[in-house]
Amino acid sequence: MLMKTALGQKLLKAKLLSDSVAWFDAIDGRLRSKILDLIQNKQLVERGINEDGNEIGQYSLATEFISGGKKKFGDHYTLKDSGAFFNSMFVVVLSDSFIIDGDGNKGEDDLFVKFGDGIIGLTDENMEIVKEEVRKKYIIYARRILQIN
Repeated sequence: MLMKTALGQKLLKAKLLSDSVAWFDAIDGRLRSKILDLIQNKQLVERGINEDGNEIGQYSLATEFISGGKKKFGDHYTLKDSGAFFNSMFVVVLSDSFIIDGDGNKGEDDLFVKFGDGIIGLTDENMEIVKEEVRKKYIIYARRILQIN
């Protein structure tokens, strides 16, 4: 009897809700691109920091000389030099999390060995931005399934 009421119909729709579907909907191509932008531009290029907010290093006077002044003494590392590292980065979406990875091999150096895995992690501040995006998309998903305007 309850299922024939308006409340019962909403309950039937609620059974269609799926955390997994909502999660995969939320971490779409646009959000994956945003995650990479937060790491590459907001963390590495603008601030030269890892996921803990620690600066990964600064250019030496010798580097300024060798680079012909392109890299200034005291400026933070960006890890963008040729762009190969940034271009290799990607986000893999799992059923309840996501992984950020890339090819850290740069000539004879491995950037992950040299600077740690944190160079491709999100700072707490940027993780909050991602969480807010996911929250908004979960709400959109739930409203669509429940047919709430």
